[in-house]
Amino acid sequence: MWSRKRNRRILNVVMKHAARRRILRANPLPKGKETTAVTKTTNAVDKRSLLNPEQAAAILDCIRRRPRGGKRLHAFFATLYYCGPRPEEAVAMRVEGT
Repeated sequence: MWSRKRNRRILNVVMKHAARRRILRANPLPKGKETTAVTKTTNAVDKRSLLNPEQAAAILDCIRRRPRGGKRLHAFFATLYYCGPRPEEAVAMRVEGT
């Protein structure tokens, strides 16, 4: 807690100095307590931003037809779309027994 406040103060001093030296137009850090408060976020996904099945099929088909690595990338992105793992989980997957 204290180190965060101290680092914030130091950063603010540096920004003020840069503004005085005309390196920056103004101090980009927010002023006052109300602007430094934690913003509320949600873990919900906006369904309007998701691909529909036709869009996903078209993108996967386009990826598959790529000359270099198309089949491998198709498998990777199809796994992401249909199974829903995080990208790091998909990268860690290994095919065994083939």
